[in-house]
Formats: sequence, structure tokens, C-alpha cells
Amino acid sequence: MNKQTNSTLPAISAFLIGFFNFGIVFEGTLWWLDDLIGLDETLHLVTIAIGLVGCLAFALYSAKRARQLYQGLADGSHFRAYVD
Repeated sequence: MNKQTNSTLPAISAFLIGFFNFGIVFEGTLWWLDDLIGLDETLHLVTIAIGLVGCLAFALYSAKRARQLYQGLADGSHFRAYVD
């Protein structure tokens, strides 16, 4: 049952959802922590950069996993364990 699938759209969707959801929480937490500690503006920008890198890493993982799951569902490989 190997049919051709295009898993680009689910991967892009997962990337955007992962980036924004993780980004809102993670960046908000870093922003609050910076204000609590009282970091100066340069260190504040460094923590924002760290947060963006973390968001990007999480979003790329989400996109990769969504692509794998979508392709696995399309060719039925996720259901073979239950059928065999």
C-alpha cells in the first residue's frame, strides 16, 4: 500500500505551531526572568537569542516528527504491529 504522499504541509504546520507555541511560553519565561533578575539590555538580547534558537530547535524537531508520522500513516507502517 505504498501510495505517494506529500508530507510537506504537515511538516510546515508542525513547524509553525511548534515555533509559536514553544516560543510564546519560552520567550515569555525568559523575559520575565530577565526582568526579575534585572539584566542589562545586552544580556537581555542574548537571552532572546537563546530563546529563539531553542524555539527553532523545537520547531524543527516537531516538523521532522510530523513528516515521519504522516508518511508512516500513509504507507500503513504504523499499523503493521497491530495486524501482524
